[in-house]
Amino acid sequence: MHLRPQIKDPNFLRLYDHWQSIRMERPVPLRADIDPTAIGRSLRYVWLYEYLDEEDTYRCRLAGEHIQEAFKRSMSGLLINQIYSPDIAALVRGYWDKMRNARAIVHGESISPAKDDNTYLRSQRLMLPLASEDGAIRHIFGMTRYDFDTFDFDISTGIDGSHLDIIPCADLED
Repeated sequence: MHLRPQIKDPNFLRLYDHWQSIRMERPVPLRADIDPTAIGRSLRYVWLYEYLDEEDTYRCRLAGEHIQEAFKRSMSGLLINQIYSPDIAALVRGYWDKMRNARAIVHGESISPAKDDNTYLRSQRLMLPLASEDGAIRHIFGMTRYDFDTFDFDISTGIDGSHLDIIPCADLED
């Protein structure tokens, strides 16, 4: 699959191209190979979570300024269930677990709850797995760009990932 033509935002392209360049012939690049200078101006939109085996959860290791602005707080060091409500944490965790287990990326648009009651944010997302030296996927590296124009949304219809595509890394051709 050729994902690159579907990515319109230059910040997302910069991150995707860097991830692809350090991936080389491996299914997933190593976390140690990430070069922040390669994505420079896009750093404000990036985030990094680490999977903790013993706790069976994810911890935020990095959240750019744009991400912190959306959540209205610093997120570094927090566990996923300290950042999101239980239902949203389960949804996010479901994607990340699939990414780790299937060695896949996620790309698309989604709806996220804002910190204000009954308002939501539209967002563009790119989520990329990173491997440790032992080959295990222990990090999810991503970029999110929020549209800060909040809107009302009927939560009873659910927040789902219908606009988020899960793409196995082995299927990427660009």
